[in-house]
Formats: sequence, C-alpha cells, structure tokens
Amino acid sequence: MTKTKKARKKPLRFLSWLARLERGTGIVAIKLQHSATRVELDRYFIAPVKSAPGGEGFRLERIDEAEDGSRQVGEVYHVLVGGDVEQGCCDCRGHEAHGHCKHHDACRLLVESGRM
Repeated sequence: MTKTKKARKKPLRFLSWLARLERGTGIVAIKLQHSATRVELDRYFIAPVKSAPGGEGFRLERIDEAEDGSRQVGEVYHVLVGGDVEQGCCDCRGHEAHGHCKHHDACRLLVESGRM
C-alpha cells in the first residue's frame, strides 16, 4: 500500500504599503498567513530599476530588525514583471527553485492594480 502525499496548503498572502516616498518607491509589508498560529511578516524597501523593454523592474531590500532594535538592510532581491521573460522573474531562491515567489507576486499585484 502506498501513501499519497498530502498537498501543501498555499498560505494566504497580504500586501500593504507602509510608507510611500514617491511613485513606485517606499516600504511595503508582505504577510504570509500559513496557519492561525504561524504568520510570516517581512518589510521591504522597494524602488523601480531599469529593466528589459516592456517590463518593469524593482529592487526589494528586506528590512531586518537587530536585537538592539535598530534596522538594517537584509537580503536584496531584483524582480522583473513582464518584459521579455514570459511571466517575469525574481533572483530569490524560491523563484529559482519553484518558478514563483512572494516578491514577484507582490510586485506584479502592485503593477496590475495600478498601485505603483
């Protein structure tokens, strides 16, 4: 008898602007609700960058909080929405491994909803 692997439930995703400095630049929060008790919240500084023709590029810098309460730049990701790449891309490990990620999904949502 073989066991069937239970499909992993995709977490609920939430996106909000925390601060807008100018068009397309500011701080966004990406929240993943994995379960009632497991929530992942990351804050990113986001800014537009040059990209492929027909696409929109963004640089996301994760804002990490140190033990002393100060904030510093964590991982940096580059995201392309549209352009020559069929569905866009991100240089994070998740996108490289699975073809999708929260960074690309967030940027795509901001572009498609006109909130950039």
